[in-house]
Amino acid sequence: MSEDTSIFVDRSSSFESKAPAFEENTPEQQPRLTGSSRETGQSRSANKKGEGSSQVQATGDDRHMLESLKKIRDRALAGRRRAIADAFALADQCKAFGQRLSKAQLLAFIRNECRVSRTEANAYLLLADFAGPERADLERSAIEVGVLCRLAKQPATVRAEALTVLRSGRTLSLADLRLLRRDVLAGDARNSSQPDRTAINELKRVARLKAKDQVDRFILDLAGLANAFAALYNETTPEDCSAETLARVQALSVDASHLAKELREVVPAKVLTPSSSLGERSWITVQDTLEQIAEAKLCSMEGWCWPDVHPFWIDEHLHEILGWALGQEIPELAGRKRPVPNGGVALDRHPLSSASRPSAPYRYSVLELCAGAGGQAIGLHAAGFRHVGIVERNPEAASTLRANRPRWPVIEEDMNTIDIGRFEGVDLIAAGLPCQPYSQAGERRGSADERDLFDRTLEIVEQIRPKAVMIENVVGITQVTHAVRRLNVFSTLERLGYDTDWRVIEGPVFGLGQNRRRAILVAMRRGMMHRFRWPLPPEMAPTTVGTLLKDLMGARGWTGLDGWVARADGLAPTLIGGSAKKLGMDLAQPNSRKAWLEIGVNPRSVGKQAPDPDYLGIPYLTLPMLAQLQDFPADWIFSGSRQAQFRQVANAFPPRLSRVMGLAIQRALSGEEISVKTAIEAPLFKRIDLAELNLHMREAAE
Repeated sequence: MSEDTSIFVDRSSSFESKAPAFEENTPEQQPRLTGSSRETGQSRSANKKGEGSSQVQATGDDRHMLESLKKIRDRALAGRRRAIADAFALADQCKAFGQRLSKAQLLAFIRNECRVSRTEANAYLLLADFAGPERADLERSAIEVGVLCRLAKQPATVRAEALTVLRSGRTLSLADLRLLRRDVLAGDARNSSQPDRTAINELKRVARLKAKDQVDRFILDLAGLANAFAALYNETTPEDCSAETLARVQALSVDASHLAKELREVVPAKVLTPSSSLGERSWITVQDTLEQIAEAKLCSMEGWCWPDVHPFWIDEHLHEILGWALGQEIPELAGRKRPVPNGGVALDRHPLSSASRPSAPYRYSVLELCAGAGGQAIGLHAAGFRHVGIVERNPEAASTLRANRPRWPVIEEDMNTIDIGRFEGVDLIAAGLPCQPYSQAGERRGSADERDLFDRTLEIVEQIRPKAVMIENVVGITQVTHAVRRLNVFSTLERLGYDTDWRVIEGPVFGLGQNRRRAILVAMRRGMMHRFRWPLPPEMAPTTVGTLLKDLMGARGWTGLDGWVARADGLAPTLIGGSAKKLGMDLAQPNSRKAWLEIGVNPRSVGKQAPDPDYLGIPYLTLPMLAQLQDFPADWIFSGSRQAQFRQVANAFPPRLSRVMGLAIQRALSGEEISVKTAIEAPLFKRIDLAELNLHMREAAE
């Protein structure tokens, strides 16, 4: 065993020798406290002789265990040291990149590409200021990277003291560093001309304790008033105007008057304002209720006021407000989501298996940009979003939208010139921006391509300030060649007050019959992103092309159908061809043509109809088949020429992927959880949607 291991063993043994002192012994286990030391020594010698073999075995086991513990310790320390070295390396590289990238772009890179938290991202730019000897000391200390980042933000005196502590062989936690900062800065203040704030801070601490006690007493007294109010309500009738009842009402009035005054002392009047974060109740309503009870206005009859001797009904609504203040369930709000203070949202982590959309659909509004033939719009509608505008400049695609959903607010305009001021306050902006600037077929010219609309979309976000943003594009935008473009998008959204995440979602894991992968950007107002999580794939069998298209392929009685279904036992390649510059109707580029042929599909063109009974050879897919591969509803009608219809289908964001993304964003907004599997197995449109009918009736009335 090495010297280091021996130290490890000795320390562990010293701790183990003290352990029995904390255990309770039975009478049989009590040690003998009398007798000579020689007797004790003889006893120990006998034990060694009688238990020698087992003692040797125990020592061997201990050595093996301690060797394992040492390896784990060394591995943990080495890992933290590597993490510190990597943090310094990243800081140095960012400092070097600072000559070509702005600070906002560097922070966007650290936060979004390297997935470093917001609190640590700025610190990484400061780590480069640590000198070589300091770095060596920090690596040897093996502190957590989070502590390292916090240390980088400290004043020079705090950093110097912390480094001295680490050089002494100690370590530091975040709590240690916080307390060290407090004490060092207090010492700095004492040795300077700055005033000593010790007494002031102590006064603040005592005041906080007094306020807490005052609130506790107030809540206790308020509970007494609420119980007395409930007893009066339950034990009297509308006709009861007895002296005893009058006395109880008067006692309530006196208590409520005291509590109303006490509430004004606990919370200043300027703070007693309605708060949207508390839902339909706030402390100003409690104040109003107490003042109403203080004036003996307990009746629900308008214009009636105690002590007129009329029969009365006690207004139970007053008791509900008192119940809200005490954290009790309010009958009229039963079943609704309980509000969370400070604008939070209660997250439902147990979805109802029968629900395929939120319980209150069309509560949240969406403005959709570059809608195309409606793939994204269908999915967001199915997820429960209410469209306030669907912008699409292509006449054929706009006609498709109107033909299928006449009530949808389709706006056939160019988003570069549209006046979007009327949409201020919308909850979600969803955009299916042109993919060609970032696709292989479009030569990946990025922002240099005239079809790129990211900058215009960000301008619209800045003007409207929605709660959430979702932008769909091809996977190519996540490649290294477009890294600077992504950083520009990240940094702009950061400046506008949004947290952003960009991920690739896979179509097949959600039951799509093609290998379609889409890059999705989700941005949310700061303070909301922690509630968003990317949709998790449900457990479901993959959908093969043969299974998906069997009915359409056999519509004309093709005798070779069964053989084709067996051959088409796989997924289709990603459907392409949505560019307006594309003149042909072929399905594949050279590298994907082989994949189409392997599943029994001729990708050179699009068929006009299903194979006839005697058809020989590899069949073509028809437009309805392609639409089904893209997950459009079977009755969705496409307008325009065959070429225009093909582009609309090929360019679409599959509705089921839009749906699961819409549900994920809905959960972040409302807290309501919906089962992804239940949702994607449900129809995209209800035959009779009462919620949608009511929505249209309200819109018509307005």
